[in-house]
Amino acid sequence: MFKLSAQLFFVFVFLFLFTSCATSFKPKTYHVGYREVGLASWYGKDFHGRPTASGEIYNMFGISAAHKSLPLGTLLLVTDLETGKSVEAKVNDRGPFVQKRILDLSYGAARQLGIVGPGLAKVEIKVIGRFPIFLPESVVEKAFFVQVGSYQVKENALRMKNQVARFYQQVAVKSFETSQGRMYRVHLGPYETEEEARSTVGQLRSERSLGGVISPIVVSNH
Repeated sequence: MFKLSAQLFFVFVFLFLFTSCATSFKPKTYHVGYREVGLASWYGKDFHGRPTASGEIYNMFGISAAHKSLPLGTLLLVTDLETGKSVEAKVNDRGPFVQKRILDLSYGAARQLGIVGPGLAKVEIKVIGRFPIFLPESVVEKAFFVQVGSYQVKENALRMKNQVARFYQQVAVKSFETSQGRMYRVHLGPYETEEEARSTVGQLRSERSLGGVISPIVVSNH
């Protein structure tokens, strides 16, 4: 009886730990209406003119924001909880990398919110939509693709395209000139965000009929 109880106890502990680990690694999902409350700061001239995480060039006088994990291109309504002032800002960068801060605003956004002087403010951020991410110095929107494979022989690329097309509609073979000659790449997409493309990579890797013959990666038109 004691042995059986001990076995049940260890099974319970294992299941508890397994469930806890699975829960902790579950990816967070963001949707319109998602909210966070915390401290916001701002960043300015030290980063002005440099590329952001999205590939866009940081303009300190523009209206933008940096967040640790929200999809790039997310449109936020940022509200100062003390004054009630609000500003809409697009997430195009990563940060802040300071404990307890949830958002870094551009100088222009911080000025509109009235927090340039104080430097910090307790804010609520709310996801209200998505705004395009554009390639530097162009009006072309940045997009993401899943590269299923790269082939020197066009027929091999077409064969893989037909295999993948059984599961996905937006499949194309694109040719590129490289130092090794012309290559043919099988692409899925486009996707508006890198997160959407990565989700498809996960789906492809779990597809048994494809998982052993492909190594999908996320690429962009940047």
